[in-house]
Amino acid sequence: MHPVCEISPELPFDCLRIIHKKIAGTELLKKELFTIIDAIYCDRLSDIHIAAFLTACASRRLLETETIHLTRAMVDVGERLYWKPKIVVDKHCIGGLAGNRTTPIIVAIVASAGLLIPKTSSQSITSPSGTADTMGVLTNVALSSEKIRAVVEQTGGCLVWGGHANISPVDDLLIQVERQLDLDYDSQLIASILSKKIAIGATHVLIDIPVGRDVKVKTRKHALCLKLHFEIVARAFGLHIHVMITDGSTPVGNGIGPAIEAADILRVLRNESDAPKQLQEKACCMANVLFKMVNVKRDAYQILESGQAWDKFQEICGAQEGPIRTIPEASFQHTLYVHQSKKITVIRNADIVTIAKLAGAPLHPEAGVYLHAHVGDNVTKGAPFITIHARTEANLEQALRYAQDCFPRS
Repeated sequence: MHPVCEISPELPFDCLRIIHKKIAGTELLKKELFTIIDAIYCDRLSDIHIAAFLTACASRRLLETETIHLTRAMVDVGERLYWKPKIVVDKHCIGGLAGNRTTPIIVAIVASAGLLIPKTSSQSITSPSGTADTMGVLTNVALSSEKIRAVVEQTGGCLVWGGHANISPVDDLLIQVERQLDLDYDSQLIASILSKKIAIGATHVLIDIPVGRDVKVKTRKHALCLKLHFEIVARAFGLHIHVMITDGSTPVGNGIGPAIEAADILRVLRNESDAPKQLQEKACCMANVLFKMVNVKRDAYQILESGQAWDKFQEICGAQEGPIRTIPEASFQHTLYVHQSKKITVIRNADIVTIAKLAGAPLHPEAGVYLHAHVGDNVTKGAPFITIHARTEANLEQALRYAQDCFPRS
């Protein structure tokens, strides 16, 4: 149910009192968090006030009860979908890992097995692409809640941008401010993710937490702490959750950037010989975990190899708009080659992300980086190492300068 946005001259002053209370380090009550979220939803707080609220919550840390109240408030100000099946699955990665575009593959596999998986995703906050950015290359992701329901009832799944569907709508407003502050703290992250899962009607959720020095979660200790907090908040809403702590030390797929990642997804779903194996392996592994969570005896690898997942992906994209769009190609490309035969021991996620962003991603969907080799690969002198894709020559040049500093003798 939507809150009633009545005109109240006292509301901004009340919000200021609440923000000042959190700045002082005092616990916020359920009613106070609802007041703030309702004010943001009703466009009564400026970006400055929202930034002050987010900064206070980040510096003073929300208690678990506060995170639960924040999650509930974010659910209640938007629309909430309900489904006839008792089991509705969902999956989310907390982000930060280049080329980790498993979600579209997982949705296609899981929906092929007859499960319901209505997937809403975010656009990029600080990465070269979010799932919504990548899927936006292939199909229409800006669907209303009514259209989401129709697509899911027809195909069993969807791959849409949550910001257009009024599903936990305040989250996207908060993300816009967080992006400018480069701020992403645990309590808001948990409330952001779980509010969307609850609002979309999920009953069983798989969370992927990549760990590595260049991603959001740097240490296993932090990941375990985050896992516990996810479980506590999920339990308050009767949500079944499974948290996987995965390797975030190096990029997963070959492509980093919306269009290049979209091409990776199609290669995996079509079982093409040059499909990125690590992306395929991780997607199938996580799909099998979802199957295990709900006691479905299916094998993701078999579904993928049989072509069922590719058929389902085409069906979902068709229901969202029509035939899969042609992937745009960058006007400017430059490849760096291997200077000596060796085994690759490190590719820093942060370096690849920076190169892709300097190339223009995600603002330019066709921009980004293509990795021809991964950590553990044996490469020979003269083999291609990375190819930079850019819309403009200026973007290519600045990305290339940075890449040459990172990989002077690749």
